[in-house]
Amino acid sequence: TMAQAVKNLSRSDIRKPFLLITTNFMFVMFAGPFAMIFYAIQIFQDSGIDGNEHLAAIVVAVIRVLGGILAIFLIQKMPRIRLSMISMTLMSISMAVLGTIMYLK
Repeated sequence: TMAQAVKNLSRSDIRKPFLLITTNFMFVMFAGPFAMIFYAIQIFQDSGIDGNEHLAAIVVAVIRVLGGILAIFLIQKMPRIRLSMISMTLMSISMAVLGTIMYLK
């Protein structure tokens, strides 16, 4: 029941993993993947990329699908924490490069 679930959070062996995974999910959500998907065409237009912005948005979607497929196989070989850290690091680098491009433009 819900009361038992809340009561179990007082146990440190349950609370610590719960807080870690919740924090991890928050970092992933605040990293901006949904904003990148929703505004992909406008981002490509504003960054001055030559070519079809719609094609660039499709490329972003294809990269996400390929990354998901790759993760299916890597999750069996590597710890989830390492995969999560690699993913967040790559997203941070991508956002920093995009921010730099937008600032210098």
